[in-house]
Formats: sequence, C-alpha cells, structure tokens
Amino acid sequence: MSSWSAWNANPDINLFLESGKYKIRIRAMNILGEISDEKTINISVKQPFTKSGWFYLFIVVAFIGLFIIVSRARELKLIHDKKILEEKVRLRTIEIQKKKEQIEIQRDEIFKQKEEITDSIEYASRIQTAMFSDKKIFEKNFKEHFILFKPKDIVSGDYYWIEELGDKVYFAAADCTGHGVPGALMSMLGISFLNEIVNTVKKDGSAAKILELLREKIILSISSSGEKHAPSDGLDIALCIFDKNKKTINYSGAYNPLYHFSKGGLIEYKGDRMPIGSYPVSKNFTNHELKPKKGDVIYIFSDGYADQFGGPKDKKFSCQRLKAELAEIVKLSMDKQHENLDRKFKLWKGRNLQLDDIVLIGVKF
Repeated sequence: MSSWSAWNANPDINLFLESGKYKIRIRAMNILGEISDEKTINISVKQPFTKSGWFYLFIVVAFIGLFIIVSRARELKLIHDKKILEEKVRLRTIEIQKKKEQIEIQRDEIFKQKEEITDSIEYASRIQTAMFSDKKIFEKNFKEHFILFKPKDIVSGDYYWIEELGDKVYFAAADCTGHGVPGALMSMLGISFLNEIVNTVKKDGSAAKILELLREKIILSISSSGEKHAPSDGLDIALCIFDKNKKTINYSGAYNPLYHFSKGGLIEYKGDRMPIGSYPVSKNFTNHELKPKKGDVIYIFSDGYADQFGGPKDKKFSCQRLKAELAEIVKLSMDKQHENLDRKFKLWKGRNLQLDDIVLIGVKF
C-alpha cells in the first residue's frame, strides 16, 4: 500500500498482515501541525505452522502412523479371533470325534444285534418251512396245481397246508393275524392244531367241523396265556377236503373264499364273516359241497394279493381285479398261471413295498 493513512490521534497501530516482509513508513504531527521526519520500520511476518510443509508432512506421517496402528490392531484382533476360533474348532472336532466313535460303537452293536436277530429269524424260517406240508402230497393228488407263496418278510403269517388221510386230501390257505414273527408263530400254532385235528376226527370231520375245532383250540391257546388279546387275534382260512373216491370238494371258510371256474363261468363260495379266534358272535361255520368236473379249476387264497397297493393310481389290486385276472388265465397251464400271477403282482406293486404275506393255491381237476 503506497498511500498514507488518515491522521489518527490514537498512538496504537493495529495491523492485520499475512505472512511476508513489509516496510512501514511512519510520520508524526504535533499540535502545531508540524510534521516529523519519516521513519521506516521493516517487519517480517512468518508463515503459520499449519500452512507450512512440515505441518503437511506431519499430517501425512501421522495418518500413515495411525493407519499402521489401526491395521496392526486389526491384525492382532484377527490373530486373536483366529486362535479362539481354532480352539473352538479343535474342541468341537474332539467332541464330534467322540460322538462319531460312540455312533460307530452303537452302529456296530445294532448291526451285530440285527445280524443275530436276522439269523434267529432265518432259523425260525427254516423251522416254519419244515412245518409246512410236503408239496409232494399236492403233486401226488393234483397233477396240475400251483402254490404262489410270497412272504412279506423272512417268515410269514400266511401259510399253505395239506394232509392226506385214506381217501381224503385236506388242504388250506390261511392268513394269520399280522405278519413277520408274530404271524409266523401263529401260523405254526395253526399248522400244529390242524395236523392234530384231522388225525383225531379222521373221516367223520367236515371242513366246517374242523374249523370249529380249530377255533376252540386257538381261543383256548390264546386265553391260557393270561394276557389280554385283541378280538382279531387268530387267523382267516379257506379249508378244502377232497374226496378221491367221490371226486367232491367239501369247503368251509373263515373270511377266505373259494373261486370255482367251470365251463359255466365263475362260482364264488364265500367264507363265513368270522375269524378263527375270539368273536362277538360265534356260530357254526358253513359247509359247501361242490363236484368239480374235468378241466375245472378252484382257487383259495389269503387277502394279501388283492390288498396290495400299486398300479397307475396307487390303489388296491382288489378282489374284482383278481377275479378278472384269474378268468383271463384260467385256461392256461398251472405253471403258466403261476408265472402270470407272479409277474402281474410285481408289475402292479411297482416300487411300493409289499404290504402283506401272500398265499394263493390253484388246483385243476
């Protein structure tokens, strides 16, 4: 600034200067108006530290240092957290390993128990099979026949039975309560009682009489255990007596029917709607007499085949379908019939589990 400021009576001078070098010229005036000689003062104003390069360098260094400190602290925290996590993982791994070892021990025990149980059931199956009637009796008396026998499990609650005494051949298809081991135990009981009964009654026993005696023995056997049993405990059965001299069939059934195919078509003989076991109303079983002609075929069976779920709509095969299937194959040889029925069942069942034991006997005269 090259011009002089206005005269001021205040002896103090206030200057607001930025950093740099300044030259100030000063003059004074007395009361008489006389002006003094000019005086020159050189002033140097230093730049503030906050605007210096050192300050900016300090800021950069401080920022870098802070960044390093934060990064290091974060790194240390991550290392600490990693160690904690690794320890947790180590402890969890030990725990999992212990549980794995326990599970493997339990698995081995279960597998061993399963093997023992399976071995026992397979042995029981051999005993049950040994108790089944000799198929040679069928072959001797019925040159054309088949037995479709398909247990759901290793042992079966369904069974076939045949016995020959003199001029009579007794045969049956039975379905015991349940399947598997419980059903198998009941089946062996039923087979033993049938063998005992037919050897006792001999020629004097009709099919209905044999079923009534079997019912008495089953009820007595179940009740003698002293435990409560369901009313359905027992078995369903179709029993036939073939008189070799008269060429007649005496049939009686507990639920299980008999289908008789002749040239005139199908005649269905229904079993009485009561089981071999406890029942609210116990009446005598009904006898049916039939005289099959040459070429006629009879079928007796349990409900396992008809009750199997499957097919395109996952429904029961049903008795109606079974009748239709038998009507379609009745003229085939008995071996072919067995083959067709077995194949049809497998196709119908598909990927479904087999729901029940199956026994189906066909005899051609």
